[in-house]
Amino acid sequence: MAPAGRSGLGDEPGRAVAGTLMYALIHLAIGALTGALVTSPVNGTVPVLFVWILAVFFGPVMGAADRPATRVLPTHFVTLWMVDLPSQHSGRVGDLGWAPIWVAAALITAHPR
Repeated sequence: MAPAGRSGLGDEPGRAVAGTLMYALIHLAIGALTGALVTSPVNGTVPVLFVWILAVFFGPVMGAADRPATRVLPTHFVTLWMVDLPSQHSGRVGDLGWAPIWVAAALITAHPR
């Protein structure tokens, strides 16, 4: 509980809940897409973990908010919006606008046809 108190995330629980839900949907879609393409559960775990590791360890909160390469990470705009760190590169749509676009794109891509 102490990290939540010091970070200020507890000040806006709606932002935390919405951001967590967007994260979950994006990674659920990545898992579904991987599951549809990879037949072995063990081999399917590797790409899911790889995407998660890239997003967490090389994402915008770890000091790479202004690097163009991090913009292609699936949770880039969700992370920036969650921690209230304006990206300065999201245009008129804004970080909160791009976050649901990424969620929708992930879900559409993972949807079975």
